[in-house]
Amino acid sequence: KDPLYALPYVGIADTFGIMGLYSFLPPKEAYPKARAAATKALEIDDTLAEAHTSMAWISTFYDWDWPAAESRLKKAVTLNPGYATAHHWYSVYLAARRRFDESITEAKIAVELEPLGLIINAVLGVVLYLSRQYDESIEKLSNTLEMDPNFLLANIWLAMGYTAKGLY
Repeated sequence: KDPLYALPYVGIADTFGIMGLYSFLPPKEAYPKARAAATKALEIDDTLAEAHTSMAWISTFYDWDWPAAESRLKKAVTLNPGYATAHHWYSVYLAARRRFDESITEAKIAVELEPLGLIINAVLGVVLYLSRQYDESIEKLSNTLEMDPNFLLANIWLAMGYTAKGLY
């Protein structure tokens, strides 16, 4: 209804980005649509942290352009330090770069900002797992499952933590 309202374009970008990541659509189909929507959001408002975060997701998981991704994520966090998804996705980026201490810090900020976010809580558990902090990972993922016992990703990642500890 309002073609100059940028946030819906961010929602479209993020939807296509996640669909591409999890192969609900082929990445070659999903990510160009995500980029087009994020670009439109930035054309409308280039100070929108959410749009920079969307572009960072594309840079991370489609372009594999690490410097661009980090630049966008830092800009997003600066523009809106209260945007949990920016911290969450920055955590994912940092984990992919094997910068686990920084990743854990960003994940904890995201959890503080959005304490009931299932994926945000679970990613903190994953980052702890990746940094070989298995007990902490198991605890965080177990806490996530207290919020929703059927959350598949937390169940899978919890099993990985138990397996790493030999607790079959």
